[in-house]
Amino acid sequence: MKKTDIDTRVAFIVMVAAACLIFALKTEAALVSLMVILVLWLVVSGYPKEALKNAVLFAVLWGLVFPLSRNPHLGSLAMICIYARRMLLPFMAAVPISRGSTGKLIATLSRIRVPRIVTLSISIMFRFLPTIGTEYRLIRDSQKFRGIGTNILTVVIHPYRTLEYILVPLLIRTSKVADELSAAAMVRGMSLNGTMNPYTEVRWKKTDTLLTLLYGAAVSGSIVLDRTLQGVG
Repeated sequence: MKKTDIDTRVAFIVMVAAACLIFALKTEAALVSLMVILVLWLVVSGYPKEALKNAVLFAVLWGLVFPLSRNPHLGSLAMICIYARRMLLPFMAAVPISRGSTGKLIATLSRIRVPRIVTLSISIMFRFLPTIGTEYRLIRDSQKFRGIGTNILTVVIHPYRTLEYILVPLLIRTSKVADELSAAAMVRGMSLNGTMNPYTEVRWKKTDTLLTLLYGAAVSGSIVLDRTLQGVG
């Protein structure tokens, strides 16, 4: 699906609002409504697959809470599912930022007067985690090619083998990637003084205003729903 040209500032507004609301919303219905809003946000942004994956993951975590909470020995796992379900929402909101152009991200942060060292640090962070995920998949494929299992059962039965064949190579690659990203930060001018002029043009369009207003209205509806249900309860 073609990615929608949405201003990165809209994505930041969506992400920050979602991060605040996971602590503010108390009822399950309001939390589910926020999840639906973020699913629609991902679809509009051009990430329908990510929207489906996150919706399924949210539903699985939501479904696990009830059977786990009824077992006194598994109550801690139920709490983990509850917190994981809430923490999933800001990550859903941040998908367009993490998958977008680094140049556009830097231009947006520069436009809103974020300090250069913070701008470059954020852009590097959003590139670091996806790179580590790619490295992990490459290591896992390499181990499969050598006949070494990397499924969950193998991890449980042979934890030390997992540590040796998966985690150690991943840590080595992580260190190398960190060095490469540090060099990239220096090339981008982190240590220089003066004005940085991004080559990517950032413009706030009417569609960005419309999306922001619609998101604000939808989020306000979730807050009203939450307060109403708390009053009824």
